[in-house]
Amino acid sequence: MTTVDRNHRLGLSELQEMAEKTFCDLVKAVVGVEREIMVVDADLHADQEAYLLEEGSDQNDLWGSLVGAANCRVRNGALAGRAW
Repeated sequence: MTTVDRNHRLGLSELQEMAEKTFCDLVKAVVGVEREIMVVDADLHADQEAYLLEEGSDQNDLWGSLVGAANCRVRNGALAGRAW
C-alpha cells in the first residue's frame, strides 16, 4: 500500500507501474476526504479502508474508487463500507 497526501505525491509513472500488477489500467484507492489522504495499491479496498480507520480517519469521510492509470481519472466512487 502507498499513502498519498500533500507531502507524498504520486506520479503518473508510479501509478502505471501499480496498474501493471493488477487488472487493466485501474488501481484501487480509498480516499479520506476530511484528512486529504489517499491509499492506493492494495489487493482489497477493505485493507485500505482499515488502514485509514486505524490512522484516525472517520468512516463517513472514506470513499472507495478505481483510478485510471492511463489518465489519472477516477472511474467510480462509493462510500467505503456502505456501497461496495
